[in-house]
Amino acid sequence: MDLKGFLKFIFDSKKLLTALLVVGLVLYFGPRHYPSYIPKVPDPWGFAPVALMSLTGVPLVLWGLAVVGDWLMGVKGWALRWGLSFVDLTPAEMKLLRMMAVLPDYLVGLGRVTPEWRIEIDACLHELARRGLVERFGPSDEFARLTPRGKREAMKLREARRQSGEAVEEEELPLFR
Repeated sequence: MDLKGFLKFIFDSKKLLTALLVVGLVLYFGPRHYPSYIPKVPDPWGFAPVALMSLTGVPLVLWGLAVVGDWLMGVKGWALRWGLSFVDLTPAEMKLLRMMAVLPDYLVGLGRVTPEWRIEIDACLHELARRGLVERFGPSDEFARLTPRGKREAMKLREARRQSGEAVEEEELPLFR
């Protein structure tokens, strides 16, 4: 086994890295707290415990963050399975859904949107259509309306906002002239 393969083996082994981290912690903190049991590391090797903790601690922290990230993705997946699809919507997409929920059967035409909001609303409608909350039709997808699922989600979103004590923006409708 060459040096590159050996280093790859060491950094891929979580148990070995954990054991080396424990050794580094004992060599560093042991002489300070238990000097009668653990002798001090000789001066020429004083850097070794710190280097050992650094080289083994960083991969272990990164693996720990990956585990937490996987857990959070699992929670997000659980929320999506139970119909809480607004969990990962952007604030602009949530606002557009809430606006469309005021008049759920209302047809949104990009020709009626004020020019300064047209690009952002088009991007939001594209993402909502990708999620199945809005259906787009007409020449170059100019028109959009809520799907039955989109109506349910928009109403859930409005109800969640109402229960949280925030005002529901009925005045946002002038965005669509």
